[in-house]
Amino acid sequence: MQEPEGPAFPVRGLDALPPAEMARKAEDVGVAKAGMDVPKIFVLAVLAGAFIAMGAVFATTTMAGGEALPYGVKRLLGGTTFTPWAFSNLRVGWKQ
Repeated sequence: MQEPEGPAFPVRGLDALPPAEMARKAEDVGVAKAGMDVPKIFVLAVLAGAFIAMGAVFATTTMAGGEALPYGVKRLLGGTTFTPWAFSNLRVGWKQ
C-alpha cells in the first residue's frame, strides 16, 4: 500500500494545521507582531477599541428595545449583535 503524499489531512482555512506547525505559525506571528512599529500598533489598538465599542452600541440598542421579550431571548439577541463586531478585531490584526 502506498502512502499518500502531503499532509495527513488537507490543509483548509486558518486552523487546519498539525500541532507542531500551529506552534511554529503562532511563534512567527508573535515575532512579527513584536517587531511592528509603534504607530501601526497604536492604529490597530484604536481600531480594536472602535470595533468593541460599536458592538456594545448595537448590543445595547438591540437589548433596549426588547422589553417584551423573555430575558434569555433578549440576552441572546444582544450577544448575537455584539459578537460579529468583537470578532472583527481578529480580522483587522490578522494579516501582517
